Parts: sequence; C-alpha cells; structure tokens
Amino acid sequence: SKHGLQPMDALRALGSSERSVQKVLAGLDVVCTLLTNVLEVPGEPKYRMVKKANPRIAQFLGCEEEGVLRAAGFEDSPDGKSFTCCTGEAEGSVPAQLGEVLEAARAIRQALRHCLELEEAQGGSRPTDAGEAAASTVSRDLLCREPWVAEKLECAVLDFAAQQSADLALVEKRRRRSDEALAVRSPTMWRDALASVGGSFLCAGGK
Repeated sequence: SKHGLQPMDALRALGSSERSVQKVLAGLDVVCTLLTNVLEVPGEPKYRMVKKANPRIAQFLGCEEEGVLRAAGFEDSPDGKSFTCCTGEAEGSVPAQLGEVLEAARAIRQALRHCLELEEAQGGSRPTDAGEAAASTVSRDLLCREPWVAEKLECAVLDFAAQQSADLALVEKRRRRSDEALAVRSPTMWRDALASVGGSFLCAGGK
C-alpha cells in the first residue's frame, strides 16, 4: 500500500495472536466503522481524525487492528495523540486503498464471527490440536491462535485474495472488450482490431 503497510499481513498475524476472538472482533468493529465513515462521508473532518485516548481506539493500540487502520491510510497526527486520514489527499477524497482494506477487514470479521457461532453451537467444547472434541466445557476465551480458528482465518484471507484477483481479471477483460469494440468502429483501427482477435480473414479485400 501507499503507506508501506499491508492489511493482509496484519490480518494474517491474527492466526498467531494470543488475544481472544471477542476482543479482536471488538477492535475490528471499530476499525470497520471508522473506515466506513470516511468512505461514505469523505468530506467530514470529524471522521478524518480520531483520538488515541478514546477508549474504543485505545483498546487496539499496538495490535493487529492498528496495522489495518494504518494500511487504510490513517497516520499519526503531528502531536502523536491522534490518527488522521486523508493527509496528502485532495480535499474530500479518500486514500485509494481504503475501500479494499475495509472489505478485507469485513471478510476477517465475518470469519471470526463464524468461529464464535461454532463455539456456541458446540456448547463451549472445542476441537483440540488432534482434531478431537474437548471432553468438557472450557470457560476460557476462544483465542485467535487456536489451530482451528487460525485455519479459518487463513482460509478467509486466501478466499478474499482470490476474489480480488478474479474481480481484477473481470475488470481487465471488460476494459479490453470495450477497447476492441471502439477500435472496430474506428475508420483507421478496425483492421488491427479484427486481426488481434483472429479475424484477419474478414479484412481480405477490404478497404
């Protein structure tokens, strides 16, 4: 990204985190809200700056969620007491990567929510490292580093990356078709356009 931080690196790191799924979800909820606000109302100054002393922000300082926020375009304010977004951007605009980071955070958040749902459905019992169900209910928090949770996080990251690649390929395909259609209608470029898609024989004898 523009700021040298990769959101997927921060999100993948959750798979080895000692923090609970519940705490990470609370942090991701805040991050998603902040990014959504900037994306939907980019011209609102109050959405571009958040104080680090705010309890909702302070809960994830130094954690993976902070990395996601920075990857989206938030930076330290000059006095270091806040995060600011869109610095260096045209007024009313948002960092180009913000929307993609938001979608990635939402994908991971959904995966973690699914883990909690599975946990509740099992009545508190969890798969062990050997893949067997625990014999009794465990009262401790569900941790992100637990193997089955880490695996679901990794799958969510890979699925998101694959979808992004597919979306980019589709956009490129549509752009190429549009360019070809314009070229075919051009009085000077139509021959080259037809030839590029194997239609040279249609040009034989043409003018």
